[in-house]
Amino acid sequence: MAGTRSPPTAEQLLRRLALPPEPSKSGLEGGPESSPLPERVQRLQAARRTMKELAAKRLDVDDSVIDRMVKDADEALRKLDGHGDAAELAPSELFGLEAVIETDGSRPVLFVQDGTIDLDAPVLLDGPGLRWRNSAVNFQREIEKVVSAVGAVQLPAFGNLRLGTAIAIAPGLVLTNRHVLEEIARMEGDRWAWKFAAEIDFAGEHERPGTNVFTLAEAVLWGPDAINRSIDFAHLDLAVLRLEGDLSRFPRPLALEKEAERVTVGQGPRPQVYVVGFPAEPRLEEGAATGRPRAGHEYQEVLETLFEGRFGRKRWAPGLVEAGAGQLLRDDRRWVMSHDASTLGGNSGSCVVDFSSNGGRVVGLHFGGRARVENYAHVVAALQEQLASIEPIQWMSDAPSSSAA
Repeated sequence: MAGTRSPPTAEQLLRRLALPPEPSKSGLEGGPESSPLPERVQRLQAARRTMKELAAKRLDVDDSVIDRMVKDADEALRKLDGHGDAAELAPSELFGLEAVIETDGSRPVLFVQDGTIDLDAPVLLDGPGLRWRNSAVNFQREIEKVVSAVGAVQLPAFGNLRLGTAIAIAPGLVLTNRHVLEEIARMEGDRWAWKFAAEIDFAGEHERPGTNVFTLAEAVLWGPDAINRSIDFAHLDLAVLRLEGDLSRFPRPLALEKEAERVTVGQGPRPQVYVVGFPAEPRLEEGAATGRPRAGHEYQEVLETLFEGRFGRKRWAPGLVEAGAGQLLRDDRRWVMSHDASTLGGNSGSCVVDFSSNGGRVVGLHFGGRARVENYAHVVAALQEQLASIEPIQWMSDAPSSSAA
């Protein structure tokens, strides 16, 4: 459960407080209208409501703790408004504001059910979540195509334990991370040998019993460097796996974005994206305490408790690109992007999808980060040479929707 990880910084929280543009009335015709309340009040009210709804299902979370979290978050917002990223925030204020960002609708998380997302989910109907609803309405059909092609990497002999995510990119072929492959297979000479029988389930929806399972047959392409559960921007954390089974049930492969500029961040609004995957329960950091968190970190424990049960099921989460290819320190290969969609315990192998112009084209392959703080993905457009041997991948491009100056 909760460890003692460092809280996010004021600068990181300021980035995550950013919202997509206001929804247009035409995009929400017949839908809810924006609240006249100030944005800060909307966010705090929405967060308190969501956390108390989650807490109602738990006996180990007291409402008074949630009230204190929201009060500390309010103080943090006041400090940030006055001092920006130079604001000095107490640990309780940092974690309180983190809890608000996670639950106020500014970075919503929805379960995929019956092959779609619920556009009338309460988190999308008012406050910050309303802004995401506009894009979701416009791109609902594209979202449904994407979620059908996202599967969980699971081990049937261990109760279908889920270790990561994979996405269909060609008939019978899926794309995932090399570090996911390392969990289930070992290198023997120049080939991978399975340590466990593994499957891909393209269903895996919350409260839905259906399955669409294929067996992993072989690895056909992988990054040349061992990952060993570490993050190194110089290493290609990618693997392509071949599946076997009734391919008539194989989902329609996803199109990959050909232009890296699609996720370039410049002076204008940051590009919008969404992530679809199967977040696993977060591991404690090595050496982290397993008992009561140290003073000021108790809100982290509460937040993890409230989100229990969200792991291992297909989820959809929108967010904003924080940096594109070549814009991150140490990204000398110019093939990494960062985004702030909620990943909780991590979505290894999840697809990062354009949410600004077409709603259905994969722009990134998520490979790591820190839960609720920062997320890293390979920019797929920068991997065309590495994926050239895989056919028939569908690469697509049009006039780049770059916000670069």
